Amino acid sequence: MKKGLLSFALLFSLHSTLMAKADPQLVKDYLDISGTAQTIESLSAQITMGIEQTSAIYGKRADQKRIAKLQKIFAPQASLESVQKVMIKKFDNSTLKKIINFYHTDSAEEITQANLDALSPDAQTQMLHYIADLRENPPSKARVKVINDFIDALDMDEVMNDLFFEMFDYLNTQAPKPKRLSLKKRDRFMRLLERSFEQQMFLNTLFVYRDVSNADLKKVTEYFRSKVGEKEKRVVREAMRTMLKEGFKRAL
Repeated sequence: MKKGLLSFALLFSLHSTLMAKADPQLVKDYLDISGTAQTIESLSAQITMGIEQTSAIYGKRADQKRIAKLQKIFAPQASLESVQKVMIKKFDNSTLKKIINFYHTDSAEEITQANLDALSPDAQTQMLHYIADLRENPPSKARVKVINDFIDALDMDEVMNDLFFEMFDYLNTQAPKPKRLSLKKRDRFMRLLERSFEQQMFLNTLFVYRDVSNADLKKVTEYFRSKVGEKEKRVVREAMRTMLKEGFKRAL
């Protein structure tokens, strides 16, 4: 009898552990300290500004219907709630506390501040000047390696490709039938973009973390190659996909 009760207790404990969810307050703390909340809340404004600037370059008026649809997709509060739901479900308190502890380190704070600075309205102009100066002041081989290792550790190329492909497929299905790309043409187009993505990702990373030391970048790279860092990447990636899919539904 005692043995049966003990087995039942162990099974119940294991089941409870597997079904454990993260404390919503811990998730909120993580979103705040990592800068993720601020980034999500700025997406709608960033995309709107990008469309308006691109339209101005070509001397055209921004497509307000397109802007309105994208603003629905990236509605700040709804997007944040989508991400929170996934993180509450996929994180556990123990892992989340380790992640939050990492973001309290000096190296992580440097990275987070650089990410937030990149959200400023004049960041795009600053980046253009920075890239122009690279011809006369190219990065050292050591810096190039550190940047490439950082990009690789965070799976930046794969994440950006995933998000862009999701957006592209959605916009393609929303286009008038005569203008939609077939799957074959879509795949060819995506392959052409992948190479330019890699170059753009390198330049963007070089710019955003221009004031972050190699030592700090190496520490963050090491973290994202750890078990806890890998877990964070997987959950964030799933959360972003969910955010997009739910955004697409809102925009229908």
